[in-house]
Amino acid sequence: MSPTNPPDQAALHPLLAPADSTHRFAPETLNTAQLVRLIEAARWTPSKWNRQPWRFILGCRGDATFSLLRTALNPINQDRSLRAAALLLALAQTTDPHGVPMPGTEYELGMAVGRMCVQARAQGWQCRQFGGFDHQRLRLELGVPAGFEPIVVLAVGGSWPPGPGGQTGAGTSRGDDPDHRPVADGVPGDRTENATRLAPEAIAFARRWGRPAWTSS
Repeated sequence: MSPTNPPDQAALHPLLAPADSTHRFAPETLNTAQLVRLIEAARWTPSKWNRQPWRFILGCRGDATFSLLRTALNPINQDRSLRAAALLLALAQTTDPHGVPMPGTEYELGMAVGRMCVQARAQGWQCRQFGGFDHQRLRLELGVPAGFEPIVVLAVGGSWPPGPGGQTGAGTSRGDDPDHRPVADGVPGDRTENATRLAPEAIAFARRWGRPAWTSS
């Protein structure tokens, strides 16, 4: 098959167009409200039988979880994540509580991570995903239980170089606008909209498995 020309970027939604290079991040920070929106985008991802097989362990630059996630990355990925505002370990549930395999959950986690990346870009941030990391170290040090598998580490941060006027992607976003809601949760009346979802504190942890990154109350 002969090579084809790249797709017309003008035909793509801006959130789906090729992102700026994320080999470097601007030294910005993410606040709790911005992180919550990323988790909300993932939380409302459709899944088979509403099984919601995704979990996240997150750290912000300067805290112990961030340091652990970053040092578990391969050396080249450590360099690329140096200025990230946050690192999130994404895990898929691979077996149910009875040990029965749950096929397709990695695909569903991928959809959830994709929604997180779109939400991040909508807030003016950039994402980079790393598959090269020490899975066993993170499993042991974070207390990941049997039945869950670490899949990818997601780095989120401001884009570099800064845009016009010295602003980064974070500085030009609507990320602090309370009306800037997460990506659509479904159409009115569909099963996705009406389905029960696990609370944020049941899927997003910090420092160790099962310790909520925050509470919704």
